[in-house]
Amino acid sequence: MLRRKPPPELGALIEVHRPLHPAAGWAIITTLPLSILLIFLLLASEAIIVLVGLPVFVCLLIPLAYGLGKLLLLEHRLYEHGIVFRAMLIGTPTYVVPHYTVLPHALRIRQHHLDWEAEWKADHRAPDRRYRHSLFTKQSVCVYGLDPEYALRLGKGKLGWTEAGHLQSGPSLNGAPRPSGRASWEAGYRNAERHMKLIGDVVRRSRDRYPDGKLGG
Repeated sequence: MLRRKPPPELGALIEVHRPLHPAAGWAIITTLPLSILLIFLLLASEAIIVLVGLPVFVCLLIPLAYGLGKLLLLEHRLYEHGIVFRAMLIGTPTYVVPHYTVLPHALRIRQHHLDWEAEWKADHRAPDRRYRHSLFTKQSVCVYGLDPEYALRLGKGKLGWTEAGHLQSGPSLNGAPRPSGRASWEAGYRNAERHMKLIGDVVRRSRDRYPDGKLGG
C-alpha cells in the first residue's frame, strides 16, 4: 500500500519536524529482533538461521515497527495552508488539518514530565490519535483545529478540502458533543516555542488570504 499524496490545496512544504530522530526510533524498534537474530547467528546452524531465525526476526520486526512506530517515528509536516500529522511508515494514517480550521490565538505549549506511565495513560485515552508526541518529548504545541475524524478522511481523499472544515463533530468519548468540528491536537517538538511561533505565523497568513478555505476563490 503506497502512501497517498497530500491534498494539493496544502501548497508548498515549509518544514518537516520529527520529534525523535528516525535513527533513534529504528534503533529502539529493532533492538529485540536483532538481539534474537544475533543469538541464532551465534548458536544455530545456517539451515536453522534461514528456516527459523529470519522468519522470527521478520515476525517480530513488523508488529513492533507498526506498534511502536506510531510513537517513535512521528512526523509533522507544515505546509502553506495546512499541517499533516503522520508516521514514517507506509500504511499508517495521515491526518490533514487545514489552516483555515485552526485558531491561531488558541496555540499553546504543554510541558511533559518524566512520569511516562502517567503521560501514556493521560494522552492515549482517545483512539483518534490527537496526541502526536513520543515518550521522550518534553514539550508539545497544542493546535486547536479540524477534528481527527475529518482530518483522517481528508488525508484519505474521501473528503473535500473546503467541505472538511464545515462539518459537525460527533460525540467525544465522555459523551459530550463537539459541535464545532474541531478538536485539540498535541504535537511534540524539540523547540516548542519556536515552532508555536512559526505555526502561528503561517496559519495567520493562510487565514488572512483564505479565511474560508476556498483557495481558488
